[in-house]
Amino acid sequence: MAPEAGGGASPFAITFDNGNVARAVRAGPRLSVRALVDALELTSATPILLVIGGADTLDPVVERRLERLFERGVVRAAAETGATIMDGGTTSGVMAVLGQAVAASDASAPYLGVAPAGKVTFEGDEHRRSAGTTKLEANHTTFILANSDEWGGETSLLFEALDELSASRPAVAVLAGGGSNTIDEVLLAIERQMRIVVIEGTGGLADQLAAIARSTAKPQAGDPVGALVVEGDLTFVSIDAHASDLEQVLSRDLRTDETLREAWRQQRIISAEAREQRRDQNVAQLAALLLGLTVTALVVAQAVLHENGYLAENPLVERFFYVAILVLPIMVASLAAATGRWRPGTRWILLRASSEAIKREIWRYRARAGTYSHGRTRRVSREVKLAEAVGSSIGGLMRTDVSQLAFDPAADASVDSDKLTPVTPDQYIAERIDDQIDYYLRTAAKLERRARLLRALALAFGAIGTFLAAIGLQLYVALTTAIVGACITIVESRQLETSVTFYNQAAADLAAIRAWWFALAPAEQRQPTMIDRLVERSERIMGAELTGWVQEMQDAMTQFRLDQSADRPATGQPGTGPGPVREATATDAEAEPDEEAGSDADKDADEDEQT
Repeated sequence: MAPEAGGGASPFAITFDNGNVARAVRAGPRLSVRALVDALELTSATPILLVIGGADTLDPVVERRLERLFERGVVRAAAETGATIMDGGTTSGVMAVLGQAVAASDASAPYLGVAPAGKVTFEGDEHRRSAGTTKLEANHTTFILANSDEWGGETSLLFEALDELSASRPAVAVLAGGGSNTIDEVLLAIERQMRIVVIEGTGGLADQLAAIARSTAKPQAGDPVGALVVEGDLTFVSIDAHASDLEQVLSRDLRTDETLREAWRQQRIISAEAREQRRDQNVAQLAALLLGLTVTALVVAQAVLHENGYLAENPLVERFFYVAILVLPIMVASLAAATGRWRPGTRWILLRASSEAIKREIWRYRARAGTYSHGRTRRVSREVKLAEAVGSSIGGLMRTDVSQLAFDPAADASVDSDKLTPVTPDQYIAERIDDQIDYYLRTAAKLERRARLLRALALAFGAIGTFLAAIGLQLYVALTTAIVGACITIVESRQLETSVTFYNQAAADLAAIRAWWFALAPAEQRQPTMIDRLVERSERIMGAELTGWVQEMQDAMTQFRLDQSADRPATGQPGTGPGPVREATATDAEAEPDEEAGSDADKDADEDEQT
């Protein structure tokens, strides 16, 4: 179903024999899912608990046990977490059992049924009472009737409504029994990265999945049921299990992922501190650079005024030049010593690398790839693995002098809800790869323009210096030489040209990964191995770009510190030309970082700082 946006839906009331009054709406070809949801006055951005299963009559013993699980497990979990229960809406099989459980439970939750309009009937319906129709279940609070005369014709609308209601909130499916038609519903849930809780012992598809999952043999190629086990995030709960066990499983998955929230929180705190360290480094570099150029300008001005006899006639001015030229190099040296002691540049690199490492783990976790894939989290949960990975990264960071910093626990700690849910491969490409490619290309263009401008300025002032020397104004050559040195040092210390290369290469590699993914057939895109390959290759590319940048920065910093040690004796001497400039930029050099493929606000803030 692909309804057009806009249009109004006309809800109507259904009064059942048990006294329950439900609101219902009929879908139409010109009605959007949003219009249907609004007509029913349903709350969006709510967790969703989807119950799917067979419509066939269940064994009486199984039915009683299942009703108990539903009443004390499913309904209570939905009520505690504020979730909306969704199902097929009829009085058949598992749906009838769920309706009985809702009626018997002392908890309550919104209860939405989605059914084909041409296959159901209800009290007061005069349009259809023919053979082959099934009554709507009497304990629902709302219904959406799909514009279809076939069973299964409502499935796409069911999941469209699920997407609209859940928005960025968790969604979990419960499977009991089920036949061949249920495979499509399970597959659609898997495509949305939903966890599927399978009630083992209810027969049908549920027991088939449990048998394959417990078997040591690999599922046969082409087996649709085996593919669900391989591709799906399945959790098995026995029908004989205590209802509180099911409630606990569902409540955990319906609530906000606190492990993921904490990982984002740690990443944001570290990233915020990295920005602070880079800001300190920028301020120190700018101050030293300006002081160095000022010293050079004062020396030139002093020499010119001395030649003209102005200083001899104005001893106060001469005294000012003497004190300034003596004090400013001392300030430069002191600033360099302070920067070398607290090393904000080095700390920034360490913090940036740790922040990006945590972010890569978060995206692997959200994409359910690599060590977080369904097949590799049956013994150790993905939540535990993420917590261990984040802890390891932070532990390594805290074994450096970064541990001497005072982190602000409230810095950038808020996390949007849309970052706390799993992502499908298409969402991963849009939110991670496309965003990162766009950032790489924009930043590479910006850095290339900056490097070209600085190189042009260096050439221009070099030519001016040559011209001044040719016409006998050699005193001014020291100032032009200092400016040339500043331009070249900025290009080299910030690794502008190297960063452009890294960014362009990473963008091209990510674009190739994206093209490869879109070239795959839909069946291949559902294979866990292909999803792993997409995510792992992409994260490896972004990690390699950062690793290369860090290595280049460390090499540059080492070289600049060696140069600084060699230049330091000259920086205190009046009349020194490019010496103070080299001193100003030699400490903890800065480069452009591999910024996160996350919020554009963070990127814009960083770009403003870099400017």
